[in-house]
Amino acid sequence: MADDSEAAPRGGGVPGRVAESLPNALYRVDLESGGSVLAHVEIGLRQLIPRLIPGDRVEVAVSPYDSSRGRIVSRARRSGPVARPSMDRDEDGER
Repeated sequence: MADDSEAAPRGGGVPGRVAESLPNALYRVDLESGGSVLAHVEIGLRQLIPRLIPGDRVEVAVSPYDSSRGRIVSRARRSGPVARPSMDRDEDGER
């Protein structure tokens, strides 16, 4: 039975950035501490994070058995304005 101190806390991990999207829901993540890992999305987050794109900031729980593999435990919210389609209106709101 695993000790609670060995388990990674929910939402905790090593910060990184998705570098590449691979087949079978795998992602290459470049870690801020240097190096990169091959990671999959945590089962509980698959519904909440249907797709990650290169450049997304994530937190990865690195495997204690293989430091080149990990599990994405959270994604940082994207900053900046939400992209909205242009309706070709001028500043007064008229066409």
